[in-house]
Amino acid sequence: MGRDSVLLLAGTGYITRDIVLASFADELIKYVDIIVATPNSDDENLKRAIAGKPIYLIPFSQMSYFLGRKKISFSKYFGPQHWMYWIKNVERDNASLELVTRLYQQDWGHKFRQLIQFMLFTGKIVKTLRLDGIAEELFLFLVSQEFATLQWIKIFQEKKPSVVVSTMLTLPGGMYDYSADLPAVLAARKLNIPCGTLVQSWDNLSSKTYVLPTWLDRYWTWSASMTDDLVRFNPRIKHDEHIVDIGSPHLDYHLDASLVEERDNYMQKMGLDARFPYVLIGTGMEYLLPGEPTVVIDLVKQLKSELPDVQILLRLHPKDKIERWTDHLSGLKELGVKIQNVIPEIPMDMGGFTPPREFFRDQINAIYHSSVVINTASSLTVDAAILNRPVISLGYDVVKDKKFPEGRASFYNRSEHFGSLVETGGVWDVHSQDECINAIRRYLAEPELHASNRRTLAQNVGGPLDGKAGVRLADDVLSLVRDD
Repeated sequence: MGRDSVLLLAGTGYITRDIVLASFADELIKYVDIIVATPNSDDENLKRAIAGKPIYLIPFSQMSYFLGRKKISFSKYFGPQHWMYWIKNVERDNASLELVTRLYQQDWGHKFRQLIQFMLFTGKIVKTLRLDGIAEELFLFLVSQEFATLQWIKIFQEKKPSVVVSTMLTLPGGMYDYSADLPAVLAARKLNIPCGTLVQSWDNLSSKTYVLPTWLDRYWTWSASMTDDLVRFNPRIKHDEHIVDIGSPHLDYHLDASLVEERDNYMQKMGLDARFPYVLIGTGMEYLLPGEPTVVIDLVKQLKSELPDVQILLRLHPKDKIERWTDHLSGLKELGVKIQNVIPEIPMDMGGFTPPREFFRDQINAIYHSSVVINTASSLTVDAAILNRPVISLGYDVVKDKKFPEGRASFYNRSEHFGSLVETGGVWDVHSQDECINAIRRYLAEPELHASNRRTLAQNVGGPLDGKAGVRLADDVLSLVRDD
């Protein structure tokens, strides 16, 4: 008789890197086989990475309509996800969700604005009459009838998994498409297959319009703070044994001492002088920070003028676009800036990945050997706090933005998810370039300044930071297999 199997929904390169190729899978395959649904199931690099392991790849298209959902030009405006987007917008009203909505906003025409106002009005009625639960059930029923759900039923009937593990349920495809995991979760429900979901990222719960079914067998969170957010933003989910704080598999590598390189060797590899400190500047994504190259260049020029002995390493976000930096690279290099490009050839949203030990070795050493880490409201703040490196978040713009008249970066730093990090005092939210330079000076002189606040920030987000989150997740998934 064959072994039980767990089917893992791995819709992005993040999940491939942090779950499929990490301790979670290594622990799980001791007892069960793993079927991985991934967008890049034919990727030769991925096949080589799992060679010899009882891990089997099947195709997984990211958006439900790629699996056969038919659309006509205007249907998306009246689709279930668009209705649910605005209903959830009302129910979860907070600065992070407003941020995302502003980012989606284009030059909306008069008719579309009227439609949105009608949907918002409907959302207010739903909330006032406490019909949110009924609206969710109707939404889930409609999705359960879609082609994608029927396809997943066929797949599950063929593969016969003992448990389905979702990793993208809190990440819908925007205003017009629900989470790619949702049809599979509903298919598992129809076939009575135990199913749980891992909250993919620390910002998802407040900033996204996902629908979490109340009947899942598990909700895996990173920390007690994340569990509180799960219940706060999903009030129909009970705070009981179905919610399990396991830590963050993504953060497991941060305290792996074997990944830290000797400073002189690392500095030489990066073209930096080990005798002098360097500042690490982490970029974001183009759609989030379209004016970022200008901000970085202006900051670099002033930094080199006022603190000439301080070196600069620019780390490009894995989902950044190298094209937007191309015209600036020669100028940055003339200023002595070193570039760390970690963008995979295949975009991460399409399943592209860098092997975990390679990726985290690059990231951890860039942070560990730095004197100060700078970014704008990104996860690099959490990474720096875990490694106890002073971290600054840029809360100012250099170009006016009609979507954010109060300032885009400032709004980001006051959002629901990032604002909670700022409140710990573990990240220095600066409001001008001069303030940023002064903060760098202060941290160079007092590297332990705000260290206790950084510990609080790291624990609030990551929970138990002991490198064993992936193993705990695997153990709890196995408990569902055994109960089945």
